Amino acid sequence: RTRSVKGIRVEVIVASDLLLDNPPGCHGQKPVQGYNDAMNGLQQDNTARRLLLIGTLCGAVSAFGYSAANIFLRRLVSCDPTWVSTVKSVPTILLVIPWLLLRRRAGMKESRHRRSLLILLVTGLAGSLMGNVAFQWSLGVVGLAVAVPVCFGSMLVSSPLLSRAVLGEVISRQTILAMSILILSIILLSAWVKPIDQAQLVSGRSVLTAILLLCMAGIAYTTLGVGIRYGLDNGVSLPATLGIISVSGFLFLGSLSLRSIGWAEMLSTEPQDLLDMLLAGIFNAIAFLSLTRAIQLTSVTYVNLINASQVAIAALCGVVLFNEEPTLLMAIGVILTIAGLMLMQKPAHRRDKDASLVLPE
Repeated sequence: RTRSVKGIRVEVIVASDLLLDNPPGCHGQKPVQGYNDAMNGLQQDNTARRLLLIGTLCGAVSAFGYSAANIFLRRLVSCDPTWVSTVKSVPTILLVIPWLLLRRRAGMKESRHRRSLLILLVTGLAGSLMGNVAFQWSLGVVGLAVAVPVCFGSMLVSSPLLSRAVLGEVISRQTILAMSILILSIILLSAWVKPIDQAQLVSGRSVLTAILLLCMAGIAYTTLGVGIRYGLDNGVSLPATLGIISVSGFLFLGSLSLRSIGWAEMLSTEPQDLLDMLLAGIFNAIAFLSLTRAIQLTSVTYVNLINASQVAIAALCGVVLFNEEPTLLMAIGVILTIAGLMLMQKPAHRRDKDASLVLPE
């Protein structure tokens, strides 16, 4: 600042002059052109890299979390699949209850959008029965190395088809190619697959039934994703969404378990089996939250690339940990599933921008 000291004009540089917006020697003048823009651009690049790193870590945690959950579920193929799915939902409920209480204590109100709550309830029940129970039952027939790629492929094929039917979204050529590869992978994985337990042939379980149930599970999970995204877009919080899905699934599947195996068998569950069920639920909850965060910080395509590791991990663990018989067709099917997953991308655009449903990203 220019001041007068004993009649002599002197220029004093104050602290504010040291800021980037007003460098010394430029008083009353416009800052150097592009200087601030360059600094802002550098800061944005650093922020983008940091978010990408965090998103990548979240995606990796999600992939390994789901893989760990599937490993524990594979250990439980001798247990009733409905009972396994019931207990698996307990960790999510225990996570959601204090979360909701903290939100209420902070004065946050939950949405009461009736249509959203109804859609979450219906899709949640469908995901519990036609998704979790069907997947668990099929694990006991075809094993981990086949079940995960088939279910994953079904999810990725049904997602753009549901998008086309419900939202009128245009499916790109790249997505059509990915869908074709995924369908081929499901066919190869289904061909000449032997049950992991030959005794299951006597009880009427068949590979074809398991494959169909896995495809149904993939469609159910996709539908559940639509319901979750619809609820979130209409103001339903994430903990409330998880609470509706997990509590309704617990009550519904619990009642089915009570009817099918009864209190005696439920209470006589081996401690190790009960621990595996709870661990599967814990890893499943961690994986879901990590996946949600990864999608928020990066992109759908990028997260899909990371999640491709799930298919490879499942195939490797099925063969190494559970002695599932590897075949050439299985290896080709797994590779094609990963390739299709990498090619899959978000539908290009919607014909109706005011559509009420939004596919999960």
